[in-house]
Parts: sequence; C-alpha cells; structure tokens
Amino acid sequence: APTTIEIAAAARNGDELALAAFNRAGYYLGLGVANYLHIFNPSIIIFGGGVSRSEGLLFNPMRAALKDQVLSPAYLDRLVITQAALGDDAGLLGALALAREE
Repeated sequence: APTTIEIAAAARNGDELALAAFNRAGYYLGLGVANYLHIFNPSIIIFGGGVSRSEGLLFNPMRAALKDQVLSPAYLDRLVITQAALGDDAGLLGALALAREE
C-alpha cells in the first residue's frame, strides 16, 4: 500500500487519483472541523501527524469545505488553524516529560 508521502508526491506531480483522495479527505476534514467549531468554538485548532505535512493538498480543500459548512462566518473570524510545532515527535516528547515527572 502506498504511504502518505508517496500519495502526496503523486498529487504534487498531477496524479488525478491522488489529488482526488486529498480533495475528498480535505472535504471531510473540513466538515468535521466545522462540527467541532459548532460544539466547542475553540480559538485555535492544531493539526499534527505525517499527513499534516502535505500542506495545501489537504488544507486547501479543508478550508474551502469549512467555509461552506460553518453555520456562521463568525466562527472563523479569529480562528487560528496551524500545525503542531513538534510534529511527529510530540507523543515521544510528551512521554519523556511524563517519565521525568515520575
């Protein structure tokens, strides 16, 4: 099975199936984020993990779906959407911090 990195590379090279996969995933991610906003109304949403490094491939369709699905543009006024600063190491560093405390 192809990895996220391989699918992202194919999408960047214009592969229609890979682009469709990112567009579909981005749409459903935007739908999920819109629902999350309606329930919790956070001021920031932080994405992590390998797929978050696909940049615009995932987040452009996510932002478009989010704008279409949100009940009111007010939910987006001061919303910050960003990527986790620690990337894939966040879980490892959290476990290390917990181990040091104990």
